[in-house]
Amino acid sequence: MPETLSAVEITMNGSQPLMNARQEAFCLEYLLDLNATSAAIRAGYSKKTAAQQGARLFRNANIAARIAALKAERVQRTEINIDRVIKELGKVGFASLRQMVAIDQDGQPQINLTNTPDDVLDALAEVNTETVIETEGSGEDRKSRPIRKTKVKLHDKIRALHLLAEHVSPSKQGKGHTAHPFVDMVNQLLRANHKHNRMPIKRDGEDD
Repeated sequence: MPETLSAVEITMNGSQPLMNARQEAFCLEYLLDLNATSAAIRAGYSKKTAAQQGARLFRNANIAARIAALKAERVQRTEINIDRVIKELGKVGFASLRQMVAIDQDGQPQINLTNTPDDVLDALAEVNTETVIETEGSGEDRKSRPIRKTKVKLHDKIRALHLLAEHVSPSKQGKGHTAHPFVDMVNQLLRANHKHNRMPIKRDGEDD
């Protein structure tokens, strides 16, 4: 986009649909994925020149104002703003298993969500439970009982921290490089292809 538009410019130039139907379509399509090239293709521009067309359209002051106005309308309509997005990313980025795990009398970790804060629960991507039959002893002393096992999976913490770092870091100095050491550190972790593992629990007592 061109230099930052003022609220007056957005209101004056972006509140009404553009007279050019294809440019208006580009603005609407851009809101779907914030990708100028894809938006240009969906708006009817040639695939061969979509990248150049998207960049050209994006620099147009009237189109920039229209996109800004449409974004503002969507924020007001959905009540979703950047502060709310950052807050949700923070829940994922700073969630800790320590607030979900208790150690039983045998020293085994147990998932216990009873007193887990809501913000930490929001960071959970999955909670899976299954009941298995555990057998102890042999012969006449052999006993079986149902045991409930639980697995939890967090949303991608490293990715959430990466996005948060981009919001709080200084502006980029060059292609692929930032001036913020925390961003660089998170990028290194991402390149290491960090994978989150589900945390199993050996047992959670007898089934209800």
